[in-house]
Amino acid sequence: LAGLIMLPLAYSLPAALVAAELGTAFPEDGGIAVWAQEAFGSSFGGHVAFWMWFACLLDAATYPGLAVDFLGQSLPVLRDHRATTSVAFVTGIALVRLRGLRETTAVSALFAVAATLPVVCYILLGAQDLDLEVALSIQGTTNWRLLTSWMMWTFTGVWSLGSLAGQVDQPQAVYPKLAAILVTLLVVQNVVPMAISFSQEPDTSSFRVGFLAVLAQRVGGPGLGLAFQVSAWLCQLGTCNASSMTADRVLSFFMESRLPSLGFGCGIKRAPASCGWWVFDVQEETGIRPAYTLWNAAIVCLMSIYPAKAIVSSEMILLSVVAVTGLLAFLSLKIHRPGLERAYVVPGGLPGSIALVSFPLVVLSLQLTLSLADAAYTEEGRDRLLGIACVVLAGVFGHTLALWYLARTRGSGPRAFV
Repeated sequence: LAGLIMLPLAYSLPAALVAAELGTAFPEDGGIAVWAQEAFGSSFGGHVAFWMWFACLLDAATYPGLAVDFLGQSLPVLRDHRATTSVAFVTGIALVRLRGLRETTAVSALFAVAATLPVVCYILLGAQDLDLEVALSIQGTTNWRLLTSWMMWTFTGVWSLGSLAGQVDQPQAVYPKLAAILVTLLVVQNVVPMAISFSQEPDTSSFRVGFLAVLAQRVGGPGLGLAFQVSAWLCQLGTCNASSMTADRVLSFFMESRLPSLGFGCGIKRAPASCGWWVFDVQEETGIRPAYTLWNAAIVCLMSIYPAKAIVSSEMILLSVVAVTGLLAFLSLKIHRPGLERAYVVPGGLPGSIALVSFPLVVLSLQLTLSLADAAYTEEGRDRLLGIACVVLAGVFGHTLALWYLARTRGSGPRAFV
């Protein structure tokens, strides 16, 4: 419980404030990729965009399978067709994103409300059973690597705030408020239900996937138990939608700003947004080309058939690297571009900014070390580590080769790489 309270405050809140400042300084889609490009050069920003894009795809691929697992508790037939059901979920989410940002936001809001209401009911009905002495005295063997990885995976979503900066009206007013609301909700929605659950069932050996629905049934009857199963399913789809939307924006930033001549020949500043084909045209409703959404959906469909644990382990390695890059880019811009116009500024100047990101940098470094160590000691982990290394190197090699090609065809010389 202490970790569920401290990590959002010490990690998610600083990350959200960093996203708020840099999101208002650079109000365009791309998030950490944009900040890395501004701080460390366009080539490195392109590499970070590729890593961030692939990490978002890994994240999105985690949730369809989990949604099938939750829904399969009531409809076991779905678990017998896990791959097909996962693909159907990803396809439906992609069709919503193709409709436009307004429809996507509306569906996300609907998912969020539907996933939150059963939790609120559980808190209200179970508050009378809350016993802090019992909840805080829970004993048992703790797998700190797994716990840290899970908490980091749960709380890293705040970084996606910066990926949609170009779609937010008045970001200078919206972002600080949004950061405060999100961190508060993260703490309340994770800590309070967990404390109530520990109070009701101190024996943690009984805890398993979907066990919260069993406890909800004890508190509020079969209706609340069923509502928890449905909300867990909708929560997975909503999170998949959010990660996929971030992946779409990052891929659009990468293709349009870094490789315009190698994409569809329609760079934002180099050619008209229309190429004559709907799938390749920038859509007014979304601000990106449908081809990016369809491409991402196809990759997520392929990856969603793999076990969630393997996907999350691989994702956390990439996300840790990307998040560290975002924090270092924040400090670099503070030091080297102090005059940069920022609608929102983190309090305390440079010393306050260094203090703000110190703990997140330590946590991310620890998480990355634990993930790499775990991967190195098992055959399955070594295979995942090799796969990640191949992805990273392929991105570096492919991006560098593309820039070399552009430099040769444009006659720009070596400076085209920077």
